[in-house]
This record gives sequence, structure tokens and C-alpha cells, in this order.
Amino acid sequence: MQVLVAFAAANNRVLSRDALIARCWDGRIVGDDAINRVIGRLRKLALDEGSNSFSIETINKVGYRLIGETDLALLQPGQNPTSTPAITYGAETSGMPQPVHEIRMVSYKPGIAVLPFGHPPDDIEQVYFAEGMAEDIIAGLARSRLLRVMSRLSSFSHDMSSAGLTRVCADFNVRYLVRGQVRRLGAALRLSIDLIDGDNDETIWSGRYDRPIGDLFALQVEITGGIVGAIEPAVLGHEQYLVQGRPQSVAYWDLFIRARHHFWRGSIPDFREATALLHQALALKPEDSSALALLAMTELSKVWTGTCKDVGERIGKAHGYAVRAVVADNRDAAAHHALGIVLAQLGEHDQAIAEQRCALQLNPFNAQAQGETARLLAFGGGDTEEALAFSDAALAASPTDPHDWLWLRSKAIACFIAGRGAEAVEHARSACARRPDYFFLHFLVAACCAAAGDIGAARAACAQGQAMHPDYNIKGLKLGHPFVRRQDLDNFADALNAAGWTGE
Repeated sequence: MQVLVAFAAANNRVLSRDALIARCWDGRIVGDDAINRVIGRLRKLALDEGSNSFSIETINKVGYRLIGETDLALLQPGQNPTSTPAITYGAETSGMPQPVHEIRMVSYKPGIAVLPFGHPPDDIEQVYFAEGMAEDIIAGLARSRLLRVMSRLSSFSHDMSSAGLTRVCADFNVRYLVRGQVRRLGAALRLSIDLIDGDNDETIWSGRYDRPIGDLFALQVEITGGIVGAIEPAVLGHEQYLVQGRPQSVAYWDLFIRARHHFWRGSIPDFREATALLHQALALKPEDSSALALLAMTELSKVWTGTCKDVGERIGKAHGYAVRAVVADNRDAAAHHALGIVLAQLGEHDQAIAEQRCALQLNPFNAQAQGETARLLAFGGGDTEEALAFSDAALAASPTDPHDWLWLRSKAIACFIAGRGAEAVEHARSACARRPDYFFLHFLVAACCAAAGDIGAARAACAQGQAMHPDYNIKGLKLGHPFVRRQDLDNFADALNAAGWTGE
């Protein structure tokens, strides 16, 4: 416990073994095994407590550093801590009772380390490419507010020649590892990459990129975007899977990740559960930008599903949460993304686009911001090709994202407005195939089919949508389809009427 206090008091600075011995053992001679045992016990403590809110990072040949948000307080014996969760302990030295120390564990993020990429040792060009890829992936992942990413110095200085992946994870105190291999295949370059759950020795995502050798810098930029965009959703999706198998917990991360799980499920009961969990999470971290941004989205979900009586009040609540998220952390791309979505609901189209562009400046790999930009451009009725390009960028950046139906929907809307009926039908059907439980996607298929002249298919899709939501009317249509130009809304409603819609 004295070692843990020393780390917390160091305020994120690295402590050498000598410094730990001087402070915690009063300079007595102790062997490496003693320090190794203490570090191992602290790492086990972080896992056993269930909060995973801190970790001990090994800085090879230098020392150790505490990673995590901590609040070190000296409390008198018998005094109750004022925040939870906490680890409280006491000690006696020379027979005298010592003050009780409390270290409050207030946050947790899943830890991830990017290992040096393998490469042929005799090809200097590939050596540089492999090192550059790993560095760019570290930099890209570090932009996420939901991941704890090991620094390049730590990742690249670790001696992995004889260590297994489980040992590497233990040394870094991370759960996830990114491992890659670069090879030349004639005139092409192949990059194979795996995302590994080190605790279970399980590959949870893998990718392979084959590209002709040309401009290696441009190639590096292209592949980095695809990898970074895929890794964050894969990690968070795996975290959502893991939390379902754990007992109910009041730790912040478990509350947040459960809320995220329910939000993405997308049903009305799930939205209610997500809202309740996020309020519990915010009780622990009142101004957490990630939880506030997601809460803004859950408030809007009640507008989109037509389950709120006062739409203006609900959008106002969402706006308040989104603004608080940006104020709490104005460098959080997700917060700006959420604010942009709320502004779109308020009819502030240009400012909504500005927020999404700000999100992309903060995190160019944010697929949600790319997709939302596409949606705004599509409903804006302006440059169809730009709307399609942003949709394709989002799909390429996060090809397994649960939001992909929305980006396909944007492509359908853009093509519908542009009069490209066959393409609109194709994209609408693809979106509906992703989420057949969303009634409005069936109406989208109906409108696109009617515009393309296939009235039989349009009527069938419209009937399916009306069976799922018989009360869908023009008010709901306007809320879910924020066309900037009145003529585009009229054309869409006319296409639905031709398909048999009776909402007006």
C-alpha cells in the first residue's frame, strides 16, 4: 500500500526501483523479487477490485508509473470516505498507528498496446514502413477518449523476445494488443494485423491489406485510417460482450459500457435502460464528456422513435447534455459529434456541419462524424457526390460499425434527391437488411422503389412499414427526415403516397 501511495503522489511521473526502495523500504536492501512481488500484487489488486481504474506501467530499464485518475487523501482513523469506490488501508510502524489513506478509483478505460510490427530485416524500406504504421496507429488510437493507449516509448522498448502475449499484457497492464506483420509479395505489399484479447489469448478482430507498392506514405495514411477506425469499435464491442457475463456492478466503466450496449440495441426499452445507466454513471463522474454525449443521444432517440410527448423539451434536454459534454472536454470529438446532431434537430444545419467538421479535426478517424456529415449533406440536397464520399469514408473507416445502416441510408437519400432511382433502391435495401427492425427503413425502401417506378415492390415495403408502425404520420416523417429544402420533403412524401402510405 505504501508503494501505491508513492505512485499516486508521484502524479504520473516515473519512479525508479531505487526511488521506491528509498521511499517505501527506508533504503533497506531489497532484491528485485520483492519489488516484482509488490508490482504484481498491485496489478492483481486493480483487477480484483473490479474497477480496473488504475494500472502500473513498466518503463523498460527506467522504472514504473501509475496510469489512471486518482485522488489521494489522508483521512483520520475512523473517518468515512466521502466518495466511492475506494480502497482504504492502514499500517503500523514502530508500534505507532498511522493515518488511514484512501485512494479513490474514479475511472477506467480498456488498455491497449500496439506492438512493433514484424518485417523482413533486410528490406530497409519495409522497416521504415512497419515502424511508421505502428506509430501512426498509436497516434490515431490515442485520439479516442474511450481507450488507454500505451505510449510508443513503452511499447517499442519492451523486450518481447521471450515473453508470451499474456506476459506482455501483464507487464503493460492492458487487456488488448495490436500485432502486425509487413511482407512484400512481388510488386505488392501485404499488411496482416490482429487485435488480441490477451487475457483470453483470443483474436477478436483481424485484417489484411494488400496494396501495390507505390507511394508508401500515401499507403500508410490510407491503411492507418482503416485500422484505427476498426479497432476502437472492435474493442468497445468486445467490452460490451464481456460486461454481459459479469455480475452487475456500480463501477463507472461497467455502467457506461452497459449503457452503450443498450443504446446500440436500439429498442425503446433499451433506450430507457441506457438512460438510467448513464445517470448512474454520471453520479460517479458528473462531468464526464463521454457519458454526457451518449446521454444526449439517448434523449434524441426518444424523439426519433416518437415516444415523447413534448419534442421541444426533449431536444432541449439533449442540447443541454451535449453542451455540457463539450464544456467538460472541448477536445472530445464525440462531444462535438453529439452537439452537431442536436443542432441538426434544432434546424441549425450549417452549425451542425461545423460541429462535425470540428469533430473530424480532433479525430480524423471518427467514423460517426464522417457518417453524420454525410447525412447532413444528403438531407441538405447539395453536393450528392460529397455526401456519398463521406458515407463511403465512414463505411471504410469502420466496416463492422453498428451505425453502418445509417450511412447506407444517407447514400439512399442522396441518390433519391439526385434522381438516381436504381442506386437509391440498392442503398435503401442494404440499410434495411442491416436493421430490418427499424420501421422507417422499410418506408425508405418504399419511397425509393416508387421513385424508381417499381410500384409493386414499393407497396410491399410500405405495407411492412405500416404493419410495424401504423400511426407513422407526416410529423414523424419530418422529424426523422430533416430535409432542408421543402421540395425534397414533398417529393419523398409523394413517393410514399404512391407506395400506399396513408400517414398524411
